[in-house]
Formats: sequence, structure tokens, C-alpha cells
Amino acid sequence: MNTYHRNRRIDPASAPRHYEIEFIGRDREPRDVLVTIDMIADTKTSVGSFSDITELKRTLKRKKELQAELSIALAKVLGGFIPICANCKKIRGDEKRCDCQSAFSMPRPPASLAALASNVVFSYANCQ
Repeated sequence: MNTYHRNRRIDPASAPRHYEIEFIGRDREPRDVLVTIDMIADTKTSVGSFSDITELKRTLKRKKELQAELSIALAKVLGGFIPICANCKKIRGDEKRCDCQSAFSMPRPPASLAALASNVVFSYANCQ
């Protein structure tokens, strides 16, 4: 980091501006910190800012975990049957009744839905 510090004074573009580091806080817990260093214009003086990004990193990690869970759940759902009413061409819900939302209305199963999983079987029956 000392080399970057010296190089930044010669050519500010030659050294990275952003660093991710880990600090140990007063509570002895590790904290993820984003450090941004830059030169004040027309001087040889550096200025730095420190941003605690611990919660952001935890949130991004949780987001990845949830996306993985969702992918697994979708694979299970799409790997089975999709019940479609033979009369109204709407996807039937768990109660054997048609979902009346227009978002689910389709004249025939779309190719994009079938392309998501090659083992999807469309089950045609009448609404009750």
C-alpha cells in the first residue's frame, strides 16, 4: 500500500482508488470496509473515505442463497405437471379451479415456458 501511496502522488491513475479491507471493531467483530483514496486537485495531499459495507455484503450473500433456493424450487415445480383447463386455457390452481388472472391466460402453452424445463408435461382437464 505504501507503493500505491507514492505512485498516486506521481500519477493518480497508476494506483487503485478503491480497496475492500476487513477491520476488527471495538466489539471485536470483523467489519467489511470500502476505502476510497484520491488526490485533492493541484496538491500532493490524499483524502480517504471509509464506508462500512458489512450489511451490504451480508445482504448480497443472502440474496445469492435465496436465488439458489428459488432455482431449486422452480426446477421442482417445472419438472412436474402444469395443469391447464381444456376449456378456458387458464392454469388451474391447487383447488382445481381456474386462476382468473389474465396474466395466466394462454391459448396454448408457450414455447418459452416449455423451454425452461424439457421434462414439463402440460395436463389438460376441465375446470370444476
